Amino acid sequence: MRPRPWARRRLDSPARGMLMAVAAPLAGIGLYFGASMLNAYGPSWLDNWVGVLLRLAMTLAAMALIVFTSLYFSQVVVFFGSFIALGIALFAAGRVADALVLAQRGQTTSCAIVAIDSRVEQYTTTDGDGHTTWHTRTVYDHRLDCVAPGIGTMTTGGAAGKVGERIVVAYDPDDRIRVRPAEGAFDYAGPLWTCCLGAAVGIGLRVFSVIRYR
Repeated sequence: MRPRPWARRRLDSPARGMLMAVAAPLAGIGLYFGASMLNAYGPSWLDNWVGVLLRLAMTLAAMALIVFTSLYFSQVVVFFGSFIALGIALFAAGRVADALVLAQRGQTTSCAIVAIDSRVEQYTTTDGDGHTTWHTRTVYDHRLDCVAPGIGTMTTGGAAGKVGERIVVAYDPDDRIRVRPAEGAFDYAGPLWTCCLGAAVGIGLRVFSVIRYR
């Protein structure tokens, strides 16, 4: 599909095209990773509303750098392909940060599942054209009786076991990373590969568009 005239004019500048194709996605992924690391390692004087607002601003800026720069690319395959690939890379960067933190200072403990409550959450996504879509997902709140003190709840996207069953969970002694099942919690290689692959595909599609339609 040939780009629309207005998009063709935008892509006439290779420098601007490369800025949108390469610099913006890398900055977005870096900001999202930085927000996650700031949450884990931020100074104590940011343990307040200032720190919350700073991390929120970094996260929103990271998402904006992925979402709104997609408007620059009008080819259907490039638009949707890069949007999906870079979105995957963005959230994988957050998983890398969590896994790195747990690999450095995380601990495990054995817990008995006391109760499991499910609930439905609603959230929205916005595509590059500014269209907002509502989605729902089911999350599971676990009440736990753990050997380690201070670990009493865990929320996951699926039931981690049955009531009465014992499971092993990973947790952050500094209580900055949410509790999660121990299996795979310390593995940052998988999310890192996902992040790199998603970034490579998304950026590659955008660079191809700039070169092809400049």
